[in-house]
Amino acid sequence: MGLIAGGVGIYLLHGRGPPPDPTTPPASKAPAAASKVANGSPTAGAPAPGTPPGAAAPGEKDAAPPAPVPDEAVTVKVERFRGGFKDETITYVVGRVKNNTNGLLKVIKVSVIVGDQDSKELGEATQIILNLPAGATAPLVAEWQHAEGVIGRRWLPNYQLNPMGVTQDLPPVVCEDAVAIRDPNNASMTGKIKVRVTNQGALALPQVQFYAIIISPEGKIVGVAKATVDQQLPPKKAVDVTFPWVNCSAHLVQSVEVWAQAGL
Repeated sequence: MGLIAGGVGIYLLHGRGPPPDPTTPPASKAPAAASKVANGSPTAGAPAPGTPPGAAAPGEKDAAPPAPVPDEAVTVKVERFRGGFKDETITYVVGRVKNNTNGLLKVIKVSVIVGDQDSKELGEATQIILNLPAGATAPLVAEWQHAEGVIGRRWLPNYQLNPMGVTQDLPPVVCEDAVAIRDPNNASMTGKIKVRVTNQGALALPQVQFYAIIISPEGKIVGVAKATVDQQLPPKKAVDVTFPWVNCSAHLVQSVEVWAQAGL
């Protein structure tokens, strides 16, 4: 029994090794295995090969898209020139003017720079349009005065809202039922335009200006008319007005678009 007790004591003293030193830090653990990247792709989230540091990878947007350009308040579309008026010294720049806003535009000054085939400036055609309602389109018959023999080839349209020197509160004049009355002779270069107009103001108008473009069966502008009619236009009452066109063959005429306004 004494021998057994001595053997156990020797084992307890030497078999388990020395006790741990409390000043020695514990060994660090091995790093855990890397987790799987997003979507199971080994390259997801990493820059593409050859991508410089800090640069966006292909397919990523590196800048905000440009802000959309707002629509113009007015669209001026020039379609052609019409010449041969007053001894070849007046040319009309013809087309259409549209109000793209949601409100009434009281005064629009359309200015069209006219140039030759090399875009050298020759002059300017202008037209004042009054009381153009929201979404409405008016004929453009901008007048360009020039010397004899001068011919325009190119144009550059522009416009100005509420220009200086033009009265802003002239009453609107509404056009309805415009028709082109052709001469029975199809070769005739003259005709008449008849339109029903209503003065929307509270007072009679002594003078009305008319601008008209003449349309062919194919929808092309083949002629123009511009007239100032000295005729009393009572308030709130529809009146039929007739004025002539010239320099347009009757056989080309199908319809007409007319714009009327108080005389300036």
